[in-house]
Amino acid sequence: MKKKILLFISIVLLSLNSFTQPQWKFHIAFEDATGARDTIWLIWDTTATGGTLALGQYDTLLNEGPFAFNYNTFNVFITSENSDSTKTWAYPFYFKTISVEVKAFNYEYPITISWDTSLFNASLLPPSEGSFFIAAFGNDYFFLVNNNPMSQSFNMLLDNSVTAPAFNWGSQSQFPLYIGVSREEETIGISNAKIKTNEISAFPNPCSDIISLKSTVKIKEYYLISNDGKVVRKNFVSDTQQSIIIISITDLEPGLYTLKTNNFKNQINYEKIIIIH
Repeated sequence: MKKKILLFISIVLLSLNSFTQPQWKFHIAFEDATGARDTIWLIWDTTATGGTLALGQYDTLLNEGPFAFNYNTFNVFITSENSDSTKTWAYPFYFKTISVEVKAFNYEYPITISWDTSLFNASLLPPSEGSFFIAAFGNDYFFLVNNNPMSQSFNMLLDNSVTAPAFNWGSQSQFPLYIGVSREEETIGISNAKIKTNEISAFPNPCSDIISLKSTVKIKEYYLISNDGKVVRKNFVSDTQQSIIIISITDLEPGLYTLKTNNFKNQINYEKIIIIH
């Protein structure tokens, strides 16, 4: 009888062990023009709680939690709901999406960002998934300069590094940088990196005199919004008044604007527009 019980316990333990999920640990490395380096980590782990840093519910055993900075050196960090900061963000495996806001200080441009793309197809991922559907980051710069124009963000699945230079429009800063990875097919929210819903194209961009709008679905209305939130152009477009819509911008100040459009299927789209003269 004892042998049967011991055999049963052994089988149960082996079964539990077979379902234990290994850790997925992903690094994103940053190096500035002076050669200074720093790294952040995204982790999925069976021991992670998925708590809120602002409430002190972090996984210290996974190196998650507030970080003691040396403010004289280059630092990259992840911000939480209460402006606490960490260099590691950990979630249990039932959270299929990790989305973080990354900030930095004491750096010189350009910054090189690098990662290991092979980890997006790691064998330790749940067998029902096996790979990532989305891994991307975005900000004002990568909204316009990227390897994935349709999503207006940088697709980390296609490359393993990118250079982030200085630029002179919008926020004029590479930080905050919004990073998201997901094992789900649904689109994750990355600030400043929205998927186009009505397949609209606005050209040229940057522009100086006019903006031309063309869409596969007829546009119903558009709004051009300045960086301080003011609507500087708006129009309601007739269903018959289509083809290419021309917006004159000769009197507008140079800078970064947001173009909001709505089509006759009530699909709203946002696109960053740079005006130069």
